[in-house]
Amino acid sequence: MNLLLASLLILQSNSATGSIGGTVVQAGTSLQTPLESARVELSAGTGLPVVVRTDARGGFAFANLLPGSYQLRVTKDGFLRQEFAHRASIVIKPDSPHKPVVFELEVAPTIGGRVMSDNGAPLGNIMVSALRFVYGPTGKRTFKAEASALTDERGEYRLYWLDPGEYVIRANFLPPPIKTLGRPANLVPRSPYASIYFPGATDLANAQRVPLRADQNLLRMDFRLPRAALASVRGTATLRSPSHGSDPAPINTIVTLAMAGLAGATPYAAKTNELGDFEIVNIPPGDYIASAETMVGRQRYAAAVRVVIRDRDENNVGLVMSPGMETLGRIALESGAPMDWAAVHVRLTPVDPDLESFSTAEVQADGQFAIRNVQPGTYSIDVSGIPRDLYSKEERSGTLNLKTSLLEIAWDFPAPLQIIIGVDAGRMEGTVVDPHGQSFAGAQVVLVPNIERRDQPGQHWHLR
Repeated sequence: MNLLLASLLILQSNSATGSIGGTVVQAGTSLQTPLESARVELSAGTGLPVVVRTDARGGFAFANLLPGSYQLRVTKDGFLRQEFAHRASIVIKPDSPHKPVVFELEVAPTIGGRVMSDNGAPLGNIMVSALRFVYGPTGKRTFKAEASALTDERGEYRLYWLDPGEYVIRANFLPPPIKTLGRPANLVPRSPYASIYFPGATDLANAQRVPLRADQNLLRMDFRLPRAALASVRGTATLRSPSHGSDPAPINTIVTLAMAGLAGATPYAAKTNELGDFEIVNIPPGDYIASAETMVGRQRYAAAVRVVIRDRDENNVGLVMSPGMETLGRIALESGAPMDWAAVHVRLTPVDPDLESFSTAEVQADGQFAIRNVQPGTYSIDVSGIPRDLYSKEERSGTLNLKTSLLEIAWDFPAPLQIIIGVDAGRMEGTVVDPHGQSFAGAQVVLVPNIERRDQPGQHWHLR
């Protein structure tokens, strides 16, 4: 448990304490139906929350709280999450219990429907995903899968527990051997089908944006998938290391081709020949990530690139495998004052959200950090764990200003990163409501800069 929060929760002999409790019920029920086993979080500052579960009557309680400000949140599967006191923290006073808190949770929306072939036959083993837009480091909107489900033998699917908001719904064909659980193998579709965005678009740009309200318990969305022309992906995998100088050497390894945005799904693979060449055949149209990795001694070598298949073969996919670069850096307060960096971490995040993010670097006591095994690519810097009233004011790599430019890493070690933490941050708070004036959970709020800075990385702040 976080030491700061533990100190607030442990009863001290010389400190007067307070408490808070309440109930969690289902909204819209006349008898206030209690919700058992809801997860209630109490947090203070930047520490980890303390969690309790509601009892059979929906009740919860936190006792022996030192005076101070707290945040209280509740979540339960199938319901919209909720936070108490959006505009201000809960204030605990000594020797005085806080008035009881009642959370009324709304049932989370659900999307369901059926996927059929172009002649109306039900299709099992189709991955249906609800995609929701997120903002990248340059402010560009990209879509990320929030929920996914496989269709059953009747072609039916359900996407549960979605937050209200705007979605794009996609249906993807998964080739054998990936099967719908419990489904006979001979019923898994063998013919390839194209990926479709509702209601029938073949690409994301023409997909319909679907608004999902909190009161929509089941929004039905059906698909008809057309059969797809298959393509092949060909290329070369090579190994680049200090022992080979600047000339990559062919490598015998396995190359996989996975659908972008579907974690863990790698239905296509091929082995390279003695020249490092590979060919993966019978690929339906779609967005994929081609990747390869191998071990040289104790060192991991890897590479990954995005491959887009439309109506023709892709013949020049290059995978240059390497152990990656070590990126060094230092973080400091603008004032030069000392700070405890134990909770602060630095990460390089790829601009392409479907490519690998590399291990977060811990910051040492003197502010130094090292991010290891970073593959060539384009990145933004993500600094986490700094106190709420501080912010990353300057980010540089040598003379390159990373507040206005992205970090391009090639085959040379980049100049050390320098991060300056500002202490003069402002704060903006507010509440999102629906047309009836009720609090709206799950909305994404974005603070967009003026037009001169709109295309610069690190200039869009967003929260939910």
